Order: sequence, then C-alpha cells, then structure tokens
Amino acid sequence: MVHTTTEIRALGAGDLAALDFDALDFDALDFDALARAEVVLFDDDPWSAAAFAELTQGPGRRLLVAVREDETVGYVLTGVVGDFVDLLRIGVLPQAQRHGVASALLDAAVQTARLDGAER
Repeated sequence: MVHTTTEIRALGAGDLAALDFDALDFDALDFDALARAEVVLFDDDPWSAAAFAELTQGPGRRLLVAVREDETVGYVLTGVVGDFVDLLRIGVLPQAQRHGVASALLDAAVQTARLDGAER
C-alpha cells in the first residue's frame, strides 16, 4: 500500500507563521471542488460554491482544506467570536476517510482557533 501525504492548507485572516500550513488567498481556492464534495457527502443539503465563498468571508471565519496529490479531499470551516469557536462544517471525501484526514483537520482547526483567540 502506498501512503500519500495529506497537506492542510489554511485560508482566512490571521498570522499563520507559527503553524505548518500553507496560507493561501481565498482566490486560490477552488470553491467548486468543495461544492462537488458537498454533493457526495451531504446530498440532502449540500452547500454551493457561492455559499462557501460567502461563508468564508465572514468575520472570524477560517477554512482549512486537506489536499492530497493536488486534490482537495477534506475541509473544515470554523468561526471564532470572542473566545469561542464554532465548528460550522467538516467533510472528508470517501476515498480519504479512515486515514486520519478528519483528525488532522480538527487538530488544525483547534490550533488556528487558539491562534485567533478562542479558548473554548
């Protein structure tokens, strides 16, 4: 079995120099890829590319994307208000499930939320 590396990329305001993520501009993200993943993962109520674009622009929002071999395989969207973080959405494509991607995304979300001032 060949193991591939999953890279977590952080998108959102804030200084990420202390973390091991690639900070990208929102323009660099393919929101259509997230919308396609939503259809697979949440067929009853998938978010659109426009919804992702809008939701990521809100104050305190942070989108983390898991990338494997240049393909988006997972994502988590959080929002920090004051010292509180809210998990808005998390998803991992079926082919990447059970390989630690969701755990890596949650760990990264906690790290970035703390960096953004969240304590709980």
